[in-house]
Amino acid sequence: MDSYAACRIEVDAEIHESVSTRMPTLDEAKILQMGTGIPVMTITRRMTSGGRVVEVADPIIIPGDRAVLDYLIRLR
Repeated sequence: MDSYAACRIEVDAEIHESVSTRMPTLDEAKILQMGTGIPVMTITRRMTSGGRVVEVADPIIIPGDRAVLDYLIRLR
């Protein structure tokens, strides 16, 4: 986050993620050292500042059999 401060960008306290699943491409299966029959999770992560996107990580690809998504959802 220090690089954002150097650019005078104040990052909000939110990161938005979109998560989906699909079968891996042949290249992804090879790079991740996994079989082509195991689904992967794909994540698009967006960091915002003042309602404006300042950083995007897309795609983040994780083998489905090696991943855990752990969320906290506050109702108030």
